[in-house]
Amino acid sequence: MKSLYNLTFLLCTLFFSSFIYGQKVELIGTLIPDGMKPIALKLSFQVQKDGSLEGVSITDFYGANQTVSEIKGRLNLKTKRLSFQEINNLSTYSEADSGDFCYIQVKDLELDLDSDSALVQGDFEGAYADGSFCAKGQIHLLGAAYLEHLIADATRNTANTSAKDPEQEPPTSNGVHLTHVLDALDPKKPLVNGDEINLKWSSDTLKFELWDSFEEDGDRVDVYINGRKEISSFKVKERKASFLFIPGKGQVELKIVAVNEGSNPPCTVHAHLWDGDKLQATVVKLKKGESVALTLYRP
Repeated sequence: MKSLYNLTFLLCTLFFSSFIYGQKVELIGTLIPDGMKPIALKLSFQVQKDGSLEGVSITDFYGANQTVSEIKGRLNLKTKRLSFQEINNLSTYSEADSGDFCYIQVKDLELDLDSDSALVQGDFEGAYADGSFCAKGQIHLLGAAYLEHLIADATRNTANTSAKDPEQEPPTSNGVHLTHVLDALDPKKPLVNGDEINLKWSSDTLKFELWDSFEEDGDRVDVYINGRKEISSFKVKERKASFLFIPGKGQVELKIVAVNEGSNPPCTVHAHLWDGDKLQATVVKLKKGESVALTLYRP
């Protein structure tokens, strides 16, 4: 959560499809800092058998200041209480200084898991990275079924009143060939300049890992998401670096551009793309200025 509060309000919602250990749980809602504007919030995490949870929080997840933070906490199903805190930022669109980010903590939030539309609310506190106080207020969450019905009704109304835009329709076999999940990328066949790969994608997140398993020789790349440079002159190392983005609905393009070729040309990058728990693996080999593009098509 940022300490800059010029973010837009979003109706708070809660999604608890089931509490199966190891299954992803998602909550969508709002933070309302005392005396400040509401902040859109999304949580995505997995719960282990001992009740511990790990995942991410996303603030302003469709806005210009989207920030993804690592969270850890605990879910007690017997008492129906949730506790979590943000640990550190994984990625951000914000240009604010790192010291301006305010990390939230929620203790023993009481959950009404038997109601689909009942409002769930509690208190939160926030602290800067140095531990000093930055904010306090309320967190609001609402039942999933209520939101799902609203979205479904809005979608049906839009479909009935507007003509389809052919440019928004996913490509078919008569246009671009969509490869199958887990069968799309061959790590033994490197991607080279100009390659454009189209993948079916089911997750609402884009998680990928970059590293150089051949030789760490100073290769650097730029990474673009939907035409916007998100990672600049990243130095590819032997150790994997992980990135997570929440790009919104619809088509998403991931483009990798070689900034240099290191001391042992060409620029060689290993990449893992995670569609939830499904893995897409590939190798990219490029000369300076060359690029490859991977387009993810989601429902």
